[in-house]
Amino acid sequence: MNRKSIKPDETPARSKKNHALIMLWIFLWMATFVTVDKAEAYEWYTAGSLSVIAIAINAVLGLLVIVTYMRFLKELDELQQKIQLNALALAMGIGLVGSVSYSLLVSAGIAAAPDIAVVIALLGGGYGAGLVIGRARYQ
Repeated sequence: MNRKSIKPDETPARSKKNHALIMLWIFLWMATFVTVDKAEAYEWYTAGSLSVIAIAINAVLGLLVIVTYMRFLKELDELQQKIQLNALALAMGIGLVGSVSYSLLVSAGIAAAPDIAVVIALLGGGYGAGLVIGRARYQ
């Protein structure tokens, strides 16, 4: 494919639409996560089958986030894809190294029991930092 290269701060209309769809799916996914988590914590319902259904809905929405993000990546030009790939690599590295290090801190009795929120924060922070670094690098 021969795609026209654009500056990192210029985004074609189709990419903006796909980005908006990603944000929508992420919002819905996280809203179901918070709802299910609070429902379990505050015992809004007691039927185990409702928990399974709610978790399944959350998982399906998560899969839709992945599919939408992959579609978004395919629509980007080579420079934007490179920036995204580097950001994802940084997030993966920070998430992996950070979670393993945190696990060792827990084993040593220095940190509290593991919490998935720590891994999510590491991944999100690494991805965000990677995007900022990538965009700054190619301006």
